Amino acid sequence: MRRASIAALWAASASSPLLLLLPLTAAELAGSEPLSASAPQDADASATRKFDLRYRMQPGQTIRWTTSHLASTLTRIEGKESHDRSTTETVKVWTVKRVEENGSIVFEQSIDRINLSQSIGDGEEIRFDSRSAETPPLRYEGIAKTIGIPLTLVTIGTDGRILQKEAIYRGSQMGMDDVAVPLPAEPAVIGATWHTSTDITATEENGRNVVIKLRKAYRLESVADGIATISMRTEVLTPIENPRIQSQLLEEMTAGTIRFDIERGIPISKEMKWDQEVVGFSSPQSFMEFHGRFTETLETESPATTPSTTAGPTGTASTDGAADAPAIRLRDRNGRPILRK
Repeated sequence: MRRASIAALWAASASSPLLLLLPLTAAELAGSEPLSASAPQDADASATRKFDLRYRMQPGQTIRWTTSHLASTLTRIEGKESHDRSTTETVKVWTVKRVEENGSIVFEQSIDRINLSQSIGDGEEIRFDSRSAETPPLRYEGIAKTIGIPLTLVTIGTDGRILQKEAIYRGSQMGMDDVAVPLPAEPAVIGATWHTSTDITATEENGRNVVIKLRKAYRLESVADGIATISMRTEVLTPIENPRIQSQLLEEMTAGTIRFDIERGIPISKEMKWDQEVVGFSSPQSFMEFHGRFTETLETESPATTPSTTAGPTGTASTDGAADAPAIRLRDRNGRPILRK
């Protein structure tokens, strides 16, 4: 699901809280904490050894991650200042339904628990905790209805690319942001890089839409005790000089670190950071500053049931180059196509 554009802040409309349910992807760093300090057992051998990074799951397996997302936006226009803050804590769940013969994984995505707070400018802070028996605030009524139920049915390749995504709950957001961490298509050595590409639509002062090309660059930094440390950063491929356009990309400029358990075939942690600012996006003296922190940690992993497989599609990724986008099918539970907004 995609976060609401930060440009909406200077347009005086609040970000949709529902978009905070699932990160970024997924999520996402210059300035992040240092990578794992564990040294390879043999530096020379480590430099040439290839590591096969693949998602590996079994039918019936249930995986839970605890996530925390903090965001703060300071906007100053013509001497008037607004400071918006939000905090989102969730427990997200994957329930594996089946694994295809080619290894691609079909799972239901849901939210077991959520704790939200949001304040806009001088307004009163609004809170919602799904564990509370209190009636949720009007702003969060829709979110409250989604707790503990399957939201989407997702198919990913063993390289983490989305092959198919279906809405189970009709209010589910159907954006195609990273649900899983993209992995290299082939076994990779330390230092190997791979990329995924995306387009963002921004709006100029005259209302004309402009397509901005971005890519997420991944690098295998190290492997220690079976845990791969992967760095990630967002790169802007389209030259941008217009501050108004820049202000609409602040939330897209992510960087961070992912730790992936190679033997278990799942990510065990993710840390992302945003620290961006822009001057002159509305008037010569206007100013916007965005800071964010996102963490995701593996909480529990339940045993799998007896495996069963059926044939299905697969996807590809590229090492040391841009990923070729797989054919993605978006359909609801009745087989009707879903158009991405």
